[in-house]
Amino acid sequence: MSKNAVTATQRLKKDYQRLVKDPVPYVRAVPLPSNILEWHYVVEGSPDTPYEGGFYHGKLVFPADFPFKPPSIYMITPSGRFQTNTRLCLSISDYHPDTWNPAWTVSTIINGLLSFMNENTPTLGCVNTTESEKRILAKKSRAFNLANRTFCDLFDDLSKELRAQLEEEALNAPQLATEESKPDERSRRADGLDGMASLAYNVIVVAGVVLLALAVKAIYGLMLSRRQFFIIFLVLVLAFCSVLYLLVNNLVQTPTIHRGSRCVDAVTAERPHRFTPTYLLIIVMSHSNDSSTRSVIRDTWLRLSAKGPSQVRHLFSIGTKGLSDIELKKLYDEQEQYDDLLLLASHVDTYENLARKTARSFKTAIEEVNFEFVLKVDSDSFVRLGSFLKALKDIANPMLYWGFLDGRAKPFRKGKWKEKDWILCDRYLPYQLGGGYVLSYRLANYIATNADLLKYYRSEDVSVGAWLAGLDVKYVHDPRFDTEFRSRGCSNQYLITHKQSVTALRQLFTNVRDLGQLCTKEVQLRASSKFCIDFLLLVVPMLLSLTLMSNYIVLLVLCQIATVLCVVFFFLCEYYAYNKERPPLQQVLNQVIAPEMGPTMFFTYLRSMLMIYTCIAILAVDFDVFPRRFAKTETFGHSVMDIGTSAFVFAMGCAETIRLTRKETHRASLRSLVSSSRMTLVLVTIGMCRSLILPLLNYQLHVTEYGTHWNFFYTLAVIKAFSIMHSLVCGGSFSLILGIAFCALHEYLLTGLGYKIWILSDAPRDTWVSANREGIYSTLGYLGVYCFGYRIGQIAAPSGCVRLKSYFWLTLKMFTLSTVFILIQKGPLELSFGAPSRRLMNLPFIFSMNGLFTCALSMFLVVQFFSLTGWAARIPSFHLEETAANNKLNPCLLSALNEKGFLVLFFLLSNLMTGAVNLSMDTISVVNPFSATGIIGAYSAICLAIAFSMSRAAHSGPDGESHNPITPLGRLLRLMFSS
Repeated sequence: MSKNAVTATQRLKKDYQRLVKDPVPYVRAVPLPSNILEWHYVVEGSPDTPYEGGFYHGKLVFPADFPFKPPSIYMITPSGRFQTNTRLCLSISDYHPDTWNPAWTVSTIINGLLSFMNENTPTLGCVNTTESEKRILAKKSRAFNLANRTFCDLFDDLSKELRAQLEEEALNAPQLATEESKPDERSRRADGLDGMASLAYNVIVVAGVVLLALAVKAIYGLMLSRRQFFIIFLVLVLAFCSVLYLLVNNLVQTPTIHRGSRCVDAVTAERPHRFTPTYLLIIVMSHSNDSSTRSVIRDTWLRLSAKGPSQVRHLFSIGTKGLSDIELKKLYDEQEQYDDLLLLASHVDTYENLARKTARSFKTAIEEVNFEFVLKVDSDSFVRLGSFLKALKDIANPMLYWGFLDGRAKPFRKGKWKEKDWILCDRYLPYQLGGGYVLSYRLANYIATNADLLKYYRSEDVSVGAWLAGLDVKYVHDPRFDTEFRSRGCSNQYLITHKQSVTALRQLFTNVRDLGQLCTKEVQLRASSKFCIDFLLLVVPMLLSLTLMSNYIVLLVLCQIATVLCVVFFFLCEYYAYNKERPPLQQVLNQVIAPEMGPTMFFTYLRSMLMIYTCIAILAVDFDVFPRRFAKTETFGHSVMDIGTSAFVFAMGCAETIRLTRKETHRASLRSLVSSSRMTLVLVTIGMCRSLILPLLNYQLHVTEYGTHWNFFYTLAVIKAFSIMHSLVCGGSFSLILGIAFCALHEYLLTGLGYKIWILSDAPRDTWVSANREGIYSTLGYLGVYCFGYRIGQIAAPSGCVRLKSYFWLTLKMFTLSTVFILIQKGPLELSFGAPSRRLMNLPFIFSMNGLFTCALSMFLVVQFFSLTGWAARIPSFHLEETAANNKLNPCLLSALNEKGFLVLFFLLSNLMTGAVNLSMDTISVVNPFSATGIIGAYSAICLAIAFSMSRAAHSGPDGESHNPITPLGRLLRLMFSS
């Protein structure tokens, strides 16, 4: 069973346990005993709907990688709403993986289906039937389900209950032979009224005939002429027929009563609208004592559009129940003056009633205004109305739900936003934040029509998200909606900005009117600024530790620790000062880490930091400021310069793990195979060029490092070729066994066959193998490092539903594993095989490198754990990562280097720049440590800037859209290094 299938099984088991513990009304769902990926459900028809009394059986077929992909939804019982045994196209089904939320559970899916079932919205898999047909099918559903063996096996108790109901009905009404002949309550009511009409008709006819006969006799007694008699008789007959017609029609005419949930397209009101039609209706949530704010809004952002009432109209929604006569008089006077108040006579303005106020506002607004879209906005929000209208017309959709989407929020159980009634799942359904959002007329009409049937939660925006979850909604997430609980600051890209005072509203209006922009000073980091910050905080400390402060490394580390502690202290003070609604620790640790939060960012830290450290060292070693104790060892021992190549190979194994853990199609695997093969050829080509060019330039070479012709690029090519075969043949499995096998074979050659003495000796280099013996035989050791790195990556790579607490346990696991590697290296391995040697790449050296890199990985895990803890605990400076500022706060330099192919590009650039510096100057003669450090720093900055710039050019243009404005040279390099 694959890892994805295991994750799906675990998640579905939890969903089943949750359903058993907290059953959902009108819903039953169980998995097949033989296949947990196939669930069968029964939903009971909602009261006061055509489905009342019906039991509808269907099934859910979950993919192997659930909950990251949605299930297929089928309806088996005929309902008059859906086709039977046909995949249904819903926003919660596999037709729309883009709107799927991994937090949705089985109960969420079935509740969404039940909600959609009560509508008449067309979609793929729907059928059109009348209400009477739906009621007939509801009656038939019990007998239909009892004929299904799967239904009876899975829902045994329900089957017995339905069978007993049918038997009881058969005893009470034996004269009715078929189900079709059973009139429902509405039919019986109509039959009773028809009977009353017939009785009244007969009575009136008999009475009329008697009266007519008496009238004829009386007229005849008057001895009138035949002509006069005929005229009077005709008038009496016509009068009698007219009265009879009116009476009969009044008796048989009965009103239709239907209180069920109505569809999205239902017509809400028949009376004429108070206002002329408009494109956008703005409903501003206000209250009776907020007249000053309403005046400011009328004088500021409501004037930002020159469009007339046909394009935009506004209403201030105010609850008037419980207000004093004086307050009501003020509101009536204001209404008489501006005619823009939406007064809700039956509503009391409180925070707890805000969701109900929204629904009633939509209901009243629909009765008074004919609109296409409605913007619900708080009174402390500022709207750039002109830009807003233009943006709305670009994305207009009849099912539009537009705002700042929150799809990962968890319910608060205490504080201002506590939700005691939320039982659907452990997360809210996706909703647009309540500071401002847009609904199409159809969605607003749906809420208005069903306002008396909806479930109201404490948070208004959460309620709206839950109401619309079962519909085929067009969700649009837009970071230009600054509508969170606290403003993200000023940005000229915002369409709406929330939490603004009256003074701020006036200032923002002045800015837009006079300057044409929202902000006079926008706080935004440019790419160059972010690069400089990352270089200062990440690269400079490493540079100093290898040069000027090499003798004060402990002091340097203590300064960094003190800086980190000060920053953490500042964040905690900000957290406790501003965030009054702090989530409990258990909720923080159980926070699910979504893919967009970068659950494998610690791999990025490891690869990029090791590569930067290595590339600084390969030039710094040529200067006198670089301590000789950091230089490469000739025979035994290890130092800073000895870890660079091993670090590259170890990180290469970890990265391959992440690549293969992603689910790929067969075609994608073939494309990846071709790309990796191309990368191998590129590495061989670079290695050959280096072997040919350096002797021509009389460049200094250390033969004892790799040999006469061999270099590290050949080693990388061999490892890359092995990784291709490993993925193709083994699918990434058996990495630990292969690593042990490579290490054992290599150590046997070194110790058992005596190759160690030959490699370290001054034996002649008269053949190609003897000339390159260090590089050739050390390749087996590097393959062992690669396999160990691959296996450690498998252990560390998060899979399935990743929660924050898993990072804590993973960190402990990595620390433990690092300790084990070091103890084995210091103990039995050094006693058996001697001291570690980079030149030999022997077993003690391999284990020492594994211990070092695993320890580094655990340290980066600590960094990510605390970063994600700050985000989950809603510490303001960390919580920004969940917003549009996410791309501004990422470690851009490390992320750029970790991009596909750019790590190798940076390594190649560093080698070329190192050669250029050594050819242009006598590095060892630079005795001034500050000058040497400056040269090394400039070299590092140039290499990193080139790689960073190429990474940005390969992914985005100046407007942030996905472009590819790369020069021909850039395209060539991108082609060469896109592995």
